[in-house]
Amino acid sequence: MLKKRRKFINYEIEQLQEVVQKASDDIGVDLDEFQAAVRDGEIELLDEDDDEDGLNRDLLLELLPVGHSMLTKVAEPVPAVLFGSEQLKGLVDKMFYTMELNEGLGLAAPQVGHSLRVIIIQQDEVEAVR
Repeated sequence: MLKKRRKFINYEIEQLQEVVQKASDDIGVDLDEFQAAVRDGEIELLDEDDDEDGLNRDLLLELLPVGHSMLTKVAEPVPAVLFGSEQLKGLVDKMFYTMELNEGLGLAAPQVGHSLRVIIIQQDEVEAVR
């Protein structure tokens, strides 16, 4: 099994086989092992919007440092006009991207510079307790 996660740009379907073959050659594994690693999520294929380092700069939000003045204030309620809006959906999408990139479990909007009462939480499967 591959221990290192590698990231490659996702090309058009007709170019994908060539890219997969080259990538497997570059990291010194056979094609079947490489394809299995992609399928199992050990290797990530990136969207064409991602930079070479794997970051989608359009989705990445800056985390405010501890002690930032915004983090000491009570956030504003989300205005009713924002519910269901592309603006709020975009903020939440960016928050999830930023949280996952930083291997977090949750994130509040003020932590990324938005004084709104918005919080996201990542939860894996939970077993029922009886």
